[in-house]
Amino acid sequence: MITVAHLINNIVQSGPVIVMRNIIRHMDRDKFRPIVICLRHEEKGDPIVKELRSIDVKCIYLNYSLLSLELQTGGVARKVLSVLQTENAHIVHSHGYHPDLIASRLSQNIICISTLHNICKDDFTALKGNLLGNYMKFRYLHSFSRIGHYAAISGAVQEYYAPHIKDGNERIRIIHNGVDLFLFQIPDENYQKKLRHQLQFPLSGKIFLVVGRLSTLKDPLIIIRAFKSLLESQKLSGDSYLFFVGDGPLSDACQKEIGDKTHNIRLLGFQKNVHEYMMAADYAITASHSEGFGLNYLEAIACGKPVVATDLPPFREICGTGFQDNELFFSVGNQKELEDCILKSLGHTFNPQKVSDIRHRFFAETMSVQYQNYYTELSAPLK
Repeated sequence: MITVAHLINNIVQSGPVIVMRNIIRHMDRDKFRPIVICLRHEEKGDPIVKELRSIDVKCIYLNYSLLSLELQTGGVARKVLSVLQTENAHIVHSHGYHPDLIASRLSQNIICISTLHNICKDDFTALKGNLLGNYMKFRYLHSFSRIGHYAAISGAVQEYYAPHIKDGNERIRIIHNGVDLFLFQIPDENYQKKLRHQLQFPLSGKIFLVVGRLSTLKDPLIIIRAFKSLLESQKLSGDSYLFFVGDGPLSDACQKEIGDKTHNIRLLGFQKNVHEYMMAADYAITASHSEGFGLNYLEAIACGKPVVATDLPPFREICGTGFQDNELFFSVGNQKELEDCILKSLGHTFNPQKVSDIRHRFFAETMSVQYQNYYTELSAPLK
């Protein structure tokens, strides 16, 4: 039995946590014992915590503050090592900035693998500003090379990090994120209507959905401005709606941009049942400036939705060729192109076979099996 300890900041609804959950959910429990070590505190009532506990996954909370994680990394690493020894862990699988910093200090004592979830030069500065973000990038790039084993969630992520470690292209293997196909399905007309009624959506008309954090990196403001422009010019009919699922630092700015006059654009806040909102919608939009993978983009495709998206390498990597003939990609920050793509999406129909191929290729169980094979390879010297 191989004990794999997932090291993460905390268990909240986020891309890395969903990936971790999907890896664990599909693990062969006759061969692997997963545990989760959270560097911070427990988020009460989070559905992922409940699910992990329901499948007998031990979650250990260390209750450190962000400041302690940043300034006392060595002390935190010693505490984590003590927990690992108590749990007889064989492998540490780290996810994210602070977990990777800790793993880089543990790699001489235990096998460590990091999933590279983002492109740090974009994410860190967008999240923390140029000064702190660049400091984090510098620290991260000078630490993560000591971890030893890596999985990149896309070719774009591998390409970014490979120059920073010796033999990077060989040592960083690509394991694409996977979507939960039992949740994200292609609904028939009756089920879509049922969901719309349940979610208090308009029962008729066209619904565009945006899922994700309301932050500068995701650029929700350009989507609001483009949609308002199309409504005001009557290029979009009055029964066209734009709904946002998610919250973040730009919530107030988004509400101000929407104003009091339009009722066609709504901020719905954080929602746990994203799959239901996606299936109830007709189209999806993402205006991200950077993505390591684009899980929300994949989830929309898995539900058979045409997706208006910024022209980023990970999105092209997911859809390949022939899914939507590249008609619905627009340049980052270009409102005119975004408006054109929204209008083009109205007449768009997806290729059912292509959607089926994408669903099969990016299935969460497939992703989990690839990680389990990696764990087995890494633990072979232990046997």
